[in-house]
This record gives sequence, C-alpha cells and structure tokens, in this order.
Amino acid sequence: MQTLQSELAAKDLSLLKEVVPGLSRSGILVPAPFSSPFATALLREAASAGKALGIHLQIVRIQSPDELEKAFSAFRAERAQGVLVVRSQYLSIHSKTVADIALRHHLPTVSHSPAVPRNGGLISYGFDPRGTVRSAAEIVDSILRGARASETPIRQAATFQFVINLKTAKALGLTIPPSLLQWADQVIDP
Repeated sequence: MQTLQSELAAKDLSLLKEVVPGLSRSGILVPAPFSSPFATALLREAASAGKALGIHLQIVRIQSPDELEKAFSAFRAERAQGVLVVRSQYLSIHSKTVADIALRHHLPTVSHSPAVPRNGGLISYGFDPRGTVRSAAEIVDSILRGARASETPIRQAATFQFVINLKTAKALGLTIPPSLLQWADQVIDP
C-alpha cells in the first residue's frame, strides 16, 4: 500500500542527505504502536529509499516522551548522522522536546510535520495541515448539503510546505544549500 506519507519518507531522506554532507546513517523515530498498513508502507518506502541513497537506517519506537532521550542516545550510539521524525499527532505535540533533545545530541532532524522545525528541529517537508482541515470541512459541508458520502471523492493533500530552521542549521554547523533556501516556503532565521 503506497501512501502519501510513505512517499514523503523517501523525499525526507533525500533532503536530509542533501543537507548533511556524507550522510550514511540515519535514525527513524517512530511512535508506538505504529503497526497499521500505512506504517508498514512508510517503513518499507524508507528502507527502499535508504538503500537507494546509501543510508543505513535504525528504527527506534517510543511509547512516551520519557523515552525520547533514550531513543536519541540509541541513535548516537549507532552513529546516526540525522533522524527522520515520523509525522504523528503524538510527536507533533512533543515537537519542542524532540527538537531540544535532537539538538543536545547534535542530530539534525527531518520531518513531515512543520511543527518540528518551528520548534527547533532542522527541516520538514509535508502536506500543509491547514489545507487538509479545509478539505475535510468542504467534504463535511457537501455531505450536510445532501451529497452522498459514498459518492464523495477521496481527496489527497495538494498543498505542501517546506520549512527550514536556519538557527538550528547554524547550531549544528550545517550550511543549507542556496537551492533549498529558494525552494523553502518558510525559512526560520534568528
């Protein structure tokens, strides 16, 4: 099962490789339980992309914020050079903690969630949550106006955001390529 989020995992790893010179090892931070067909597709796509990009992946599943420090310590012990933070409500809520711990461990993060770089992570590329909410509201509105739910087309996110946190890049000693800065929808600069 191919999903938008699984396709974004490949994009995120390629962005991380572009920003981190010589990237050969990356962690993937996954909220547990994360065992749906969507999760399986995401991890399969990440593994395929990692192999194609020459990146060894280490998956760490966490169940609570108390496990974040241990997860990042495990990434460092395995010599990870960056971390893909899987988009989830749980990790978005704790994005500030994730970013703080990642920075303390000197690990750049890439995520699908713009909350991560806005709270101190390095970069994100993913669908705009406001667009998704807007689309859901339009679907609900059409159903309330009489459209049949069974005949309502399924919509996929169409608006994406690329966010870069230059303050974090500077703290990590990374230089963001000018081509990425031009492409970014939002650049967080100190």
